[in-house]
Amino acid sequence: MHRFVVGLIASAAGIAPAFAQEAAPEPEPAPQTEPQREDDWRPVLDAALAGGDKAETDAVVKTLQAAYPEDAAAIAAAVPVPPPPPEYGFFDLEGWDGEVELSYNQANGNSENNAFGGLANATNEIGRYLHTFNAYLDIGGADGERTQERFGGFYKIDITISDRVYAYNKLEYEDDRFSGFAYRVFYGAGAGYFVYDNDRTVWQLEAGPGVRYSSIQQTPDTDPTSPTFGQQIPLEDSSTDFAAYASSDFTMQLSEAVNVLNDSDVTYTDTTTTLTTRLAIDTKLNGRLRLRTSARVRFETDPPEGREDTDTVVRASLLFTF
Repeated sequence: MHRFVVGLIASAAGIAPAFAQEAAPEPEPAPQTEPQREDDWRPVLDAALAGGDKAETDAVVKTLQAAYPEDAAAIAAAVPVPPPPPEYGFFDLEGWDGEVELSYNQANGNSENNAFGGLANATNEIGRYLHTFNAYLDIGGADGERTQERFGGFYKIDITISDRVYAYNKLEYEDDRFSGFAYRVFYGAGAGYFVYDNDRTVWQLEAGPGVRYSSIQQTPDTDPTSPTFGQQIPLEDSSTDFAAYASSDFTMQLSEAVNVLNDSDVTYTDTTTTLTTRLAIDTKLNGRLRLRTSARVRFETDPPEGREDTDTVVRASLLFTF
């Protein structure tokens, strides 16, 4: 009762009693917005970012956010977000990347010669779609006669499904007059998967069904004792076969100036199976010029009559990138 009366008098007089000051609650501390345990999670996150693998970095970020929920926002903010690439249309030249290769090669197998060749490869990524055009030409001879004439190319479109998975459609044409086949046309569709995809290593696998049309090269009978000497040897003109296709494309950066590449593919049909593999080393000379040395081996399980089953090409090339 005494306190109540004193309080009324003090209030009327505008004076705060001492016991009222003592009873006033202390203000709550302002919430802290700075990361609480950054020294613990920062080295782990930096190591994941240095690896350059987006999928691994995303997994590390989720794990750290679960382990340090109070720093979840700070962990997410510490991951740099690359600016979106500029969007170009199919006919915008700025959107195309590629290379032009001029080469000298030595061939063994169905062609025994030295030859010159050229290759052009161009890609354009528009949203989820990656367009790839490829064209090549090899011409060579020996003792004044043409012994190598090979040209062709393909168009391929990849459709992104996730960070690692994509679908593809591929149409390919090949004309090699000294392989026993006049020409071949292949169409296939399937799925691709990036085993690795970072700044130093890219490894992608593809597989799917397809159809291959092969036109057989008709050759004359060269046996002078044969009654059909000089005439065309009767061969089956062509075949259309269901195909199973698989490929591996691997690139590793050994240093800032040197890359090693290995690409292999196999096309299976009931008529014949074709296996091709290439190993190449790229050495950077300047910003747009590279030197490439490569060896390519092609194996045919059932080549046309009178043809070798293995072709080997060793090549030295200059590459201009754009």
